[in-house]
Amino acid sequence: MKSVHQLAFSDAINGNRCNKVLQQHPPAISERKNFRQQPTCYNNYSGCKKEARKLITGIVVELLASVLIGFGAYVICTNDTNDIGTMGAYGYIAIGVATFVVFIFLNVGAIRNNVCCTVTFIILMVLVILAQAVVAFFMLAGKESVASNLANSLDATWERELKEEGAMSIYENWFECCGRASPQDYIVAGRMPPETCFVGHDKSMAENLIESGCRIKFEDYWLELLGIFNILACVLIGLELILSFIACCLCVSIRNERRRTYY
Repeated sequence: MKSVHQLAFSDAINGNRCNKVLQQHPPAISERKNFRQQPTCYNNYSGCKKEARKLITGIVVELLASVLIGFGAYVICTNDTNDIGTMGAYGYIAIGVATFVVFIFLNVGAIRNNVCCTVTFIILMVLVILAQAVVAFFMLAGKESVASNLANSLDATWERELKEEGAMSIYENWFECCGRASPQDYIVAGRMPPETCFVGHDKSMAENLIESGCRIKFEDYWLELLGIFNILACVLIGLELILSFIACCLCVSIRNERRRTYY
């Protein structure tokens, strides 16, 4: 049996040996510390998968937002719209721009692993989603009204046709239509329907005359186009909800990693 003094002496020797070993191999200590402080993506495979899903979803959402902004700008720049048509166009632009603004917070929070930025992103995203949902609802409910107002540009073209022949030809060739409401519009104006009002531009046979007017076809065109972009807006909102859920998971992951690091 060793005495108390002998045990204390052996512990002191072992302690000195441990200190010497640690002094001789400082990289081992730094490597261990660095390993504990590495991001979750290096230590946790599921963390990498979450980051990848977030990145892919973010790219898709930003592309959809760009498409909505481009469509709104196209409507404003290429059509003589009134208040209702302009509000509809700016509604699409607002949905897209709001998405880009919120994504700034997402990128900052993800790059810096900042819980505060991530929480701020989640709060802003919820507010933006609510605003987007309201805009999308009004766009869906007022689709017919917006399409009718966007089609008003054809009325101006018809007025120009009455003064300058050939102004309506672009619509008549595009939609295979005749006149504003029907070929009767030309007759009322004291003119015969032009060759663009006939199938294949063949005026030799009366049955080749196109009976449908351009106004209704132009309005149907806008209805179809608005329906497509309303669907895109709804898909964008759905993807933002998925992204908000991923951001919540990221926030929890960052907090758990900090607890493991500091405790």
